[in-house]
Amino acid sequence: AGCQSLASAGTTVTVNALPGTPTITAGGSTTFCTGGSVTLTASLGTSYLWSNGATTASISATTAGTYSVQVTNAAGCISGTSAGINVTVGGALTVNAGFDQTICRGTAVTLAGSGAANLNWDNGVSNGTSFIPTATITYTLTGDDGLGCFGTDQVTVTVNDIPLVSLAPFANACINYGPYALTGGSPLGGTYSGTGVTANNFDPSVAGLGNYVINYIFTDSNGCSAQAQSALFVDDCASIVDNSLLIGLYPNPTTGFINVAASETIETIEIVDNFGRIVQRISVNELTTILNLTELAEAVYSLRINTINGLSIQKVTVKK
Repeated sequence: AGCQSLASAGTTVTVNALPGTPTITAGGSTTFCTGGSVTLTASLGTSYLWSNGATTASISATTAGTYSVQVTNAAGCISGTSAGINVTVGGALTVNAGFDQTICRGTAVTLAGSGAANLNWDNGVSNGTSFIPTATITYTLTGDDGLGCFGTDQVTVTVNDIPLVSLAPFANACINYGPYALTGGSPLGGTYSGTGVTANNFDPSVAGLGNYVINYIFTDSNGCSAQAQSALFVDDCASIVDNSLLIGLYPNPTTGFINVAASETIETIEIVDNFGRIVQRISVNELTTILNLTELAEAVYSLRINTINGLSIQKVTVKK
């Protein structure tokens, strides 16, 4: 009918302000290796909701991803979503330094590791660059992936010494000598080589007159080798041999005793080894004699037979 009631009791409406958009603070590097973590803390609020479902003011991020948060204030008003913060996690890092090596002194080696973007050796070694170790050393390789992830591995290079090899001087050989065994190399067990040498025997008739270099190479149990050299002269012996002198030696080879007979009186006999050393000297003054060679080592010896008219050089082989 157009009649108006009295005014109702008043109702107060309160509009609370929205909280500001939160920010996230990282408590350390957001890039780390597997097994690491970083603490992320939201700006002040009454309650929190992180993108991973966490509801605390701070969280520990252990996996890679982008983290964001919303906060609620005391009035129950929810903020907008914060800007995201990226967390990067590197994978497991395993570097490989390669296999241990054993070398002879003076040999170059190359250490080439793998398994990381950045590789660094200790002891001044550059990856993939050859060098000559001077002693047995264990080298450490450190690798990193650029994300702060590191890994190490080691390799040992064993350096063996080169054997000390020597070769004594050779006595001169006459062109009419038959093949004879070469000796004088130390340590024993090496190999001789050179003109006129076959299977460690020297044949003057094959080499011919003149000077020759004989090589002796020895390889030890570690596979390390060294060599020595000595000169050997092949003479025609015409100036010291009486071509009219007849010499008989029997038995030759011998196991101990040998008969020596000449066409003229023998004054002395000198027994010379392959080093040129006189190992026996016997006075004879007869046409025949018997030599006792039982104390000599197995080898080929030279007999320097001096007679009243000249000198004859003969070879005798001692067998045991």
